[in-house]
Amino acid sequence: MRVLPRCLMSLAVAMALELCAGSPGPAADDRPPPAPAAERLPLHRYQYDFVAMGMKYLIVVYAPDEASVARALEESESCVHHLDQVMSDYNTESELSRLGSNSKPGLPVKLSPELYEVLDHSLELSSQTNGAFDITVGPVISLWRTARRLKKMPAKDALEKALSRIGWEAVKLDPVSRTAELTREEIELDLGGIAAGFACDKVLAILKSHGLPRALIEASGDILVGDPPPDREGWKVTVTGLSGGTEDAGARTVTLNNASITTSGDARQFVEIDGQRYSHIVDPKTGLGLSRRSSTTVIAPTGWQADSYATAVNVLGEDAGIAWIEKQPGCSAVMFEIIDGTEVRKESRNFPPVTH
Repeated sequence: MRVLPRCLMSLAVAMALELCAGSPGPAADDRPPPAPAAERLPLHRYQYDFVAMGMKYLIVVYAPDEASVARALEESESCVHHLDQVMSDYNTESELSRLGSNSKPGLPVKLSPELYEVLDHSLELSSQTNGAFDITVGPVISLWRTARRLKKMPAKDALEKALSRIGWEAVKLDPVSRTAELTREEIELDLGGIAAGFACDKVLAILKSHGLPRALIEASGDILVGDPPPDREGWKVTVTGLSGGTEDAGARTVTLNNASITTSGDARQFVEIDGQRYSHIVDPKTGLGLSRRSSTTVIAPTGWQADSYATAVNVLGEDAGIAWIEKQPGCSAVMFEIIDGTEVRKESRNFPPVTH
């Protein structure tokens, strides 16, 4: 394994942002593409990490030499930092924050391709899940950030006011003008349930554009993989139950290629208030953190899907969530829940078998 020093990185940032935005490449013809140069030489494992969007990103990639991988890795990091400037709800100067400040009923705002794409995905998912996933949940998230810090329930009147500001239907997109309009006052958007997975998709696209398809990207538990490592069937990922350890009863290993896997639950992120445990995952309908102990792992074709679907399935609950995921092409899930002190596992019909 080679861990790349940061001093090896050099790049034209404009190119990184162009790739990040998903600009089209050369037109395809009927001839099969030649194998990337990296595939015709012995491959070595390189590892690189950086911090962006308030979390650690890890990239593992197979390449013939450092020169082949260094440019792609810098472009990848620049892309994620750019997306942070687009989608952060902490940064008052981000594009997302400016949308919340500038758009009013009857006053649409022009969006970048990245923000429009994420909002489009989010609203479609909200529609499919009847609001189990809702990016307008920002006012309630803010209350629960304070509640977790103080270990004190949000005031009832503050919670009711926050709930009155939630509703994904208040975000209107125009695909022709590529604008968004917030049709109600005081809408506060939060993309925390989709942004990291979306960023992983963009990073893998950059690596593939450099002829480096054998890669893994991880962002705080969101994992996206490309082609398998050399001489292997795929990337092995361990899925754990609520105890979070590899030896727990629910642990299993799955093998993935060109897929994403994300776990959402309260195994690590929760708060206990007055003897009641609340997850960091908030139900948009009640404004409360989920009080049942649960953990959901979703496998999907893309990072944004796995990231957001895992949250949606957790909010929907075991029966409705698994039933919904089984209708999504290429997706599967396993859900763990504590019922009467016992950990119960339920998985979709097509969840991958255990591998060794």
